[in-house]
Amino acid sequence: MLNYVNYSDIHDNIINKAGKCVFAYNANYDKLSANHFENCQIGIHFTAAIEGTSLHDNSFINNESQVKYVSTRFLDWSEGGHGNYWSDNSAFDLNGDGFGDSAYRPNGIIDQII
Repeated sequence: MLNYVNYSDIHDNIINKAGKCVFAYNANYDKLSANHFENCQIGIHFTAAIEGTSLHDNSFINNESQVKYVSTRFLDWSEGGHGNYWSDNSAFDLNGDGFGDSAYRPNGIIDQII
């Protein structure tokens, strides 16, 4: 849980079989990278004023819901062209660069309206 955690670098963790792999509330300017979020009910849950946080090179594998995002702030889901791995993403990699050719959309617009 990241509750009012700011300017943290969270990396190289494996979180498996939890209710929520990560829950962030009012956590700003954090960097989550090279983590594995697996077999959870929710891979990552952001709520409240999340701002300036970046997530890249993480793996979201077999979570019931990969992302729950309830906020109006901007999150950076990539860095330097590197995004995240999503086990339920069906995007093609037609040019063979190792990245899906279309962006993964983990949530509907309804979460961002609140």
